[in-house]
Amino acid sequence: MTDIRITIIDSSQSRKPPVPKQLAVIFVVLSALFGPGLLAGNVAMQWAGFCVCVLMFAATVKANVGDRMTIEDAREKLEALDAKAKAAAKAKAEAKAKAKAEAKTHMESAIKPPMPK
Repeated sequence: MTDIRITIIDSSQSRKPPVPKQLAVIFVVLSALFGPGLLAGNVAMQWAGFCVCVLMFAATVKANVGDRMTIEDAREKLEALDAKAKAAAKAKAEAKAKAKAEAKTHMESAIKPPMPK
């Protein structure tokens, strides 16, 4: 049986940009490094651009490979994300109910005429 690896994509994983954006940045940097080298005919600048290209590519690959996990780890992660989502929904519902009760109390006190003495 082969070892299956799963990547869970969650909106809270905003610590790194998406791959297309990473590749666009790499293209811009490569253009900035290779462009002057090509225009000036300077081979050293072209090699510097190549070295930076290799380093950036390695960093991109390492960042995307590090989030892989086994099925068991994925289940645990999904359960944790589900529990977090349920807790947030419960807290939101409780806050909404509390605000509604406070509004009702405020409305009742505003509607009642003052008691004569």
